[in-house]
Amino acid sequence: MPQDIEFFMPYSEKTASDLSAAMERHLRWAKDMGFMPSEAAADRYRFCQHAEVGAWFCPEPRHNRELDLQLDVNGWYFMLDDAFDVPAGQTADGAVAVCQRLIELLPNPSAADAGQVASPLVTAFADIWQREREGMSEFWKQRASCTWTGYLAGNLAEEANRRAGAALTPVEYMRVRRRSVGVLPAYDMRECIGRSEVPALAWYGSHMAAMRRLSVEHVIMVNDVCSLEKDEARHETNLVTLLASQRGLSRDAAISHVVGSADDHMRRFQELESGISRVCDRLALTDIGRAAVHSHVASMRDMVSGNYHWSRTCGRYSRKAAALLGPGRPSLLGLHDLTLPVGVMPPGEDFERHSAEPVQARLASAAGK
Repeated sequence: MPQDIEFFMPYSEKTASDLSAAMERHLRWAKDMGFMPSEAAADRYRFCQHAEVGAWFCPEPRHNRELDLQLDVNGWYFMLDDAFDVPAGQTADGAVAVCQRLIELLPNPSAADAGQVASPLVTAFADIWQREREGMSEFWKQRASCTWTGYLAGNLAEEANRRAGAALTPVEYMRVRRRSVGVLPAYDMRECIGRSEVPALAWYGSHMAAMRRLSVEHVIMVNDVCSLEKDEARHETNLVTLLASQRGLSRDAAISHVVGSADDHMRRFQELESGISRVCDRLALTDIGRAAVHSHVASMRDMVSGNYHWSRTCGRYSRKAAALLGPGRPSLLGLHDLTLPVGVMPPGEDFERHSAEPVQARLASAAGK
């Protein structure tokens, strides 16, 4: 089973110690945001364990609010991801509209409810983004806003490629995935813990940029191996299946190729990590700046380690999850269309009965009620 495959991982497994209490708080937040409009949706939400990955990315929070933010963001990430995974023959118009709306809201998240009823995905993001911005510098807000724009644009690029039937090479696939995987916004978010902002020269310098790229690509490769059965069930593009089809490799050989590439990335990451103090010296960083850089490096370590250990144990990538899926079925978290405002779809009704109807027609119908 792909989820059981081992990679080279030099960093120890660790997660936040008070995850149980934090998950109770997160589930209340998710319910308040409208992510669980039925018992079936709530069961799927808990089964996938997607929010829990935030506890792996933030294993040593200083306050509850820091861990809460991690769980809430990761809960939201996967809800948006699954909003794009509509049944075969349909298009994810609602998810596209959500991404466009969020790009508009990034400069002013408090405007989320201005003049219109927002969908759960929009409302939740506005809440998260406001909490992230609190206490951060204007420079950080601008930089993080650009990161979020890149992430949302990456999701739009993936949808455009699906509709166009684009035959991507593995290199082209990775170029899009580096934006849509959501790792870079997570690095911005880790700076919110302790309000530790990485100095601009260190952040944009080639050394740390290379470390970020290696860590992002490692996350993608681990995910694509561990989620292979889920992606195969939905006939979704995956790095393993791309390599198998375009290079004439067997499934096992393609998996081995991806694992080997990920292991090479991990070893190169370690090499670059050993040179961080020298980079700080050459940039003449202050003690505060050095601490921020080392904290950023720790966040990358936590990301690659946390993603690896979570991916190999979570319900989302399990064989049981794959058995629930198929090209004509909604995604794991797609039992309800959360791209629409709460109340547009009657609670508890099946997404498959409504998703073929154009988004604008459903909104117009709701407005007339």
